[in-house]
Amino acid sequence: MKVAFPRASWTLGLICAAALAAACNLFNHDSSTSPSTTTTESFSGALAQGGAVVFTFTVAQSGSVAVTLTSLTPSSSTAVGLGIGTPSGAAGCTLTASSSSAVAGSAAQVTATESSGTYCVKVYDVGNLTAAATITVTIAHS
Repeated sequence: MKVAFPRASWTLGLICAAALAAACNLFNHDSSTSPSTTTTESFSGALAQGGAVVFTFTVAQSGSVAVTLTSLTPSSSTAVGLGIGTPSGAAGCTLTASSSSAVAGSAAQVTATESSGTYCVKVYDVGNLTAAATITVTIAHS
């Protein structure tokens, strides 16, 4: 004996199967986000005795900002001030995180979590320089 199903039953069955498949896909969806890209920028300049040098940079997305004083010549063991902040005035930088005893090295001396926007790094003599120095700063951010 052959059983015939009305066309409406087949259509309803297909709609239910499609709805179930879509619902299953919602639960199996990979909602992970791609990892953020880290941008590394290097800046160099002359730091006068008793002076300061300011560099500006832009953070594309919120995340960690790490600042490293990578070199200070002629004396890499001299401690200077190093900070992250927001630009102010023509060449100013209002610091929000800083260290007054940064010594050149390979590890970050100042870190902060920042939102997207424009920021500055300030390197300044805290009274330890006996002559002008050449400095290099590396900034890693999102």
